[in-house]
Amino acid sequence: GDVYKRQMKYIDINSNMTALMKKQTFENFDFSLFSPVPDNSGKSSLDIAKTVYNSAKDFSDNFENGSNLMLKGNAGTGKTYISSCIANRALARGKTVYYQTSYKLCETLENVKFGKYENPDELSSAVSVIKYINSVDLLIIDDLGTEFITQFTAAALFDLINTRLINNKSTVISVSYTHLRAHETLRHL
Repeated sequence: GDVYKRQMKYIDINSNMTALMKKQTFENFDFSLFSPVPDNSGKSSLDIAKTVYNSAKDFSDNFENGSNLMLKGNAGTGKTYISSCIANRALARGKTVYYQTSYKLCETLENVKFGKYENPDELSSAVSVIKYINSVDLLIIDDLGTEFITQFTAAALFDLINTRLINNKSTVISVSYTHLRAHETLRHL
C-alpha cells in the first residue's frame, strides 16, 4: 500500500507535466471541437480526430518493448493534448514517463555537453534528468523541429532516440507540419 503510493507519487512528480497537462486525458477529450463536415479529401476533422484518438489510446494502453508513435499535424490540431492523454494513461498504468519540448530537451543536452552550467547543483540535476530520460518507459518529445538544429543537437537527438530503441524504450514524438525543418531533422534521425 504505502510503498506503492510513494512510488506512484515519485513517478508522477518526475513526469515533468504541468497541472494543466495532468487534466488532459482521454476521458476529458472533447470531440465537439472538431467539425463533422468533410473537406476536399472527403474526411472531416472529426473523423481524423477519432482515428488519432483511437490510435493514441490503443498505443497508451499497450505500448511495450520499444514501440513508438509519431504524431504529425498542423499547429493547433491537438498533438500536445494527445501527448498528454498518452502520458496520463501511461502514468495510470504505473509506467515512468518524461515529457519535454524538443527545444528544452536540446537545450539541456547542449548545456551539459558544453558545460554551460556554472552552478554544480544545476549541472548535477541536468545530468540526472538526462539519465532519467534514457531510462523512462515512455519519453514524449513535443514539437520536434522548433529547436535550432545544429550538428550537435541532431547528433544528440539521434543518440538519445537510438539508445532508447536499443534498450526497448518507447518514445512519442510530435511534429508540426508548419515546421519544415522537422522533416530535415527527421531525415537525419
